[in-house]
Amino acid sequence: MPLLRKRRSAPRSSAAVQRSRLINTARELLHTRRLTELTLSDVAAEAEVPKSSAYHYFTDIEDLYGHLLLILHREVQVALAAPLVGPFASWSEVVARLIERGVRHFAADPAAQQLLVDPAASPDLRLGVLKCDVALGGIFAQQIDSHFELPAVADQSGVFFRAVEIAALMFCLSFVDHGRITKGMMQEATRAANAYLGLYIPAKLPRRRAVASGSGAANP
Repeated sequence: MPLLRKRRSAPRSSAAVQRSRLINTARELLHTRRLTELTLSDVAAEAEVPKSSAYHYFTDIEDLYGHLLLILHREVQVALAAPLVGPFASWSEVVARLIERGVRHFAADPAAQQLLVDPAASPDLRLGVLKCDVALGGIFAQQIDSHFELPAVADQSGVFFRAVEIAALMFCLSFVDHGRITKGMMQEATRAANAYLGLYIPAKLPRRRAVASGSGAANP
């Protein structure tokens, strides 16, 4: 019986491997190709997965991109949630550091930049990013609250989500004009996001006494 169970599970295991290979290959191809250029057939050929199998796992390239988008966005969340080295003079400096960290992440990952920032992404993909960005708003609030005593904010989730989208719009405009996120537009994103948050958060907040000035495990 154990042998029979192994034989039955083998096709499922093979399918999972092929799906992962297709997703990883698409990510690699997006380092040198535009997302609007690729087809699922292109990815299948590069991944050495039968085209019929690729279309069994994914409806089309948009379907595959949707799965890859979730992976890439989760990586952004992990990067932004990593502890920040302080001290910070104000909560707005925390926001600036997070935005800078995000820009560095996108610069190092062309696939993430195309799927999460590039306005060429389809409306369905953009909607997928918006849904995921709610988590980023929560991370911004948590990072500020770890260094300062963040007061209660009405509709806090919505406020921080909109601040993230304001910064994301600046990223998008920079991508349209320059094909990348420039330092100038990163600064614009910071100013715009902080200006919006400043409508809800006092300019000066009490520091968290338990926050150390630095930590070996923290990231810049």
